[in-house]
Amino acid sequence: MRKFVATCLALALSLTSFATNSTIAFAKEREHDPKIRPLPKSERKPLTIARSCDERKGDCPAANADEKVQDIQSCRITDQSADWRVSSGFPRDPDAIVGPAKIEVLVMPFEFADRKFSDILFKNLKKEAKVTEQLFKRISNGVVEVKMVFPKKADWVRFPKNNSEYVSQMTSYEAAINLVLGQGANLNPADYEAVYLHSPVDFDAKNLEWSYVRPFQSLDVPIPRARFNWGNMTFYGHYAHEFGHDLFFLEDIYDRSKTGKEFRPSGAWDLMGMGGAFFGWFMYLNGWITDSQIDCLPPEVSDSTHLLTPTSSRDGKKLIAITGDPGKLLMVEYRTGRVDEDLLSDGVCNTGGCAGDRTEGLVIYFLDTTINHLRGPISVPDKYYSKAMVVGEKITYRGYKIEFLDKGRKGAYVRVGRA
Repeated sequence: MRKFVATCLALALSLTSFATNSTIAFAKEREHDPKIRPLPKSERKPLTIARSCDERKGDCPAANADEKVQDIQSCRITDQSADWRVSSGFPRDPDAIVGPAKIEVLVMPFEFADRKFSDILFKNLKKEAKVTEQLFKRISNGVVEVKMVFPKKADWVRFPKNNSEYVSQMTSYEAAINLVLGQGANLNPADYEAVYLHSPVDFDAKNLEWSYVRPFQSLDVPIPRARFNWGNMTFYGHYAHEFGHDLFFLEDIYDRSKTGKEFRPSGAWDLMGMGGAFFGWFMYLNGWITDSQIDCLPPEVSDSTHLLTPTSSRDGKKLIAITGDPGKLLMVEYRTGRVDEDLLSDGVCNTGGCAGDRTEGLVIYFLDTTINHLRGPISVPDKYYSKAMVVGEKITYRGYKIEFLDKGRKGAYVRVGRA
């Protein structure tokens, strides 16, 4: 009996420590926006819009977008900042994965003689991996499939000496990655589309400031996509957000120089800022939306009516894009409200809430690629920061009028034009 009580006590203490560590892991994120919390279960029902017209009855607006649309090349804007290999414009980096793809990611935990990799973290990473695989299949509408491969514990990367013995070899982010890749060459990292390296808790190294220098090397074999995740985390790998960088070379669209709402000027809509999906524009950059699914409008466009289908379906028009100055676009897309348990258990959504993913309606945003990565290149109207525009609402934004006219069986009828 005494042994049983002692075991229970040890387990309780272990769980308490685990909960504390997982809270600390998100401390920096919450410093930026202390009001954001996971979405309560009572608020997880999707918000939907009733149909306001019916094409079968002929009472929906007439779409006249075709006579207003210009050549799609006008909307294939070049990123004006071009300060990183990640980008919000064209051309795409040659290592970015574009279009239909089956992607295998090797997860490489590593440890030292004096610093072991956490069994708890490994278990949680495998759970998050399953969630992330489902998430990317869903938000790409089945265009991409991600499979995350975890080695058996016997095959983890193990350095034979103490952590301190290798610090002098980890002189940069790239050097640290190459060192671990070389140590784990038996796992054949070059056979995968990407590699994700996880350090043990209390890992010690110098000069690991993030960098996009590529390719990495595994014993002189090039590895085009790799991520090094280090720190004192015992819960999440943040896979969904980081894959936006490492697989698709998308930018961080939050502004790390700000706090509160201004930290995430793109609102609650995108994995690269705060949300559980991608903007339609990023879906286009990834090759999940085609040229023909975008209505590309000139800056002087007068009133035009468009029929948009949800970004969560394969067919139909997905995006209205209005051109302007070089590297800038005003965009409108249509989303349907849904809430999935995978979103609510994902690392990004636990710190960001993903409240936007449960609302149906129009999402409006402005892309300015003259603004650098990490400085908020995408912004949304304050009114629609975390709620979508519903039928009957209209707004004047960035010099244009945008109105949600009706919802029919086929989708959303949207009118746009100069203010």
